[in-house]
Amino acid sequence: MPCECQDVSLRAERHASDLYWNIVRLPTRGDFLRWTFESWEHDPKLEGAFTAAMAMGDGTSPYSVLLFAGPSGTGKTHLGVAAVRRAQQRSVPARYVYVASYLAELRGFMFGEADADSQKMTAERWEAIHIDLPLLVLDDYGVSKDTDWTDERLDRLITERDVHGNPTILTLNLESAHLPTRIRDRVTGTRALNFRFNVPSYRQRKGA
Repeated sequence: MPCECQDVSLRAERHASDLYWNIVRLPTRGDFLRWTFESWEHDPKLEGAFTAAMAMGDGTSPYSVLLFAGPSGTGKTHLGVAAVRRAQQRSVPARYVYVASYLAELRGFMFGEADADSQKMTAERWEAIHIDLPLLVLDDYGVSKDTDWTDERLDRLITERDVHGNPTILTLNLESAHLPTRIRDRVTGTRALNFRFNVPSYRQRKGA
C-alpha cells in the first residue's frame, strides 16, 4: 500500500497540471472581476457566512460543506467566487461553476454531446477531477429541473468530496427542505454549516 506521503505528492502533481488550471479558470466578465473578500459589503447578519467562506478559501475550515441559501442578489455567489479566488491565490486549484453548467458538461461527456476539442475527456474522468478538486463552489442548485439522474450525480459528487475531505460550497435560491433527501442530509449534517441570507438584495440596498 502506498504511503500517505506518496498520495499527497501525487495529488500535488495533479493539482499543478495544466488540465486542472484550465478547468478552474474563473469567468472574466462583469461582477466576477470584482467579487473578492476585500470588496464585500459587510452586513452583521452575514458575518458568519463571510468568515466561513474565507476559512474555506484559506484552507482552514473544519467543515466539508457550506450551504448558502436565500434570494438572488444577496451575496451568495460573491462569497463563493471570493473563496475560489482566495484558494487560487494560494496556488490551490478551486472551481466555481453553475450546477446546471456542470451537469451539462457531464452529460456531454457521458452521452457524446461534447465538442470535438473535449472528446478525449470521459464522464468518469470529469467526475473524478471534480471530486478531487481541493475546493468546489456549486452555484444556483435547483434552478434547472431536477431529475433522478441529476440528483444521483450531484449526490455522488458531494458525498465523494466529503469522503475525500474536499470542501464544497453550495448555493441555492430555495429552502434546504426542498432538496432531495440524500443531498439534504449531506449538506445539513454535522460536517456542514448552513447560512440563510435573509437580507435585501444588493440592488435594494443601493436604492434604499
